[in-house]
Amino acid sequence: MCLVGRVSRVATLPEAVSKTSKLHPDVVVLDLNISEGVTPKHGLFNARVAATSLRIDDESKTLAEIIGAAKLLDKMELANELIPTILQLSPVG
Repeated sequence: MCLVGRVSRVATLPEAVSKTSKLHPDVVVLDLNISEGVTPKHGLFNARVAATSLRIDDESKTLAEIIGAAKLLDKMELANELIPTILQLSPVG
């Protein structure tokens, strides 16, 4: 699952890219599992990306780097890390 903006939820990486290009959010929270079966490319998103994964291993780190994630979060730690990360990646307003 990926949440884009305040109102959009998508199930696939192509959907996430499409919604992001239409909505222009400041931050995208992206579950790396939605990228399965898709070859990710550099520069997919026009927003800051916080990626999430159940495993923080070399494969997850590489995938997060390829999609341009500013931060990779362990899903088991989301309760403590998600809101501070979104605030950190959002423009100061």
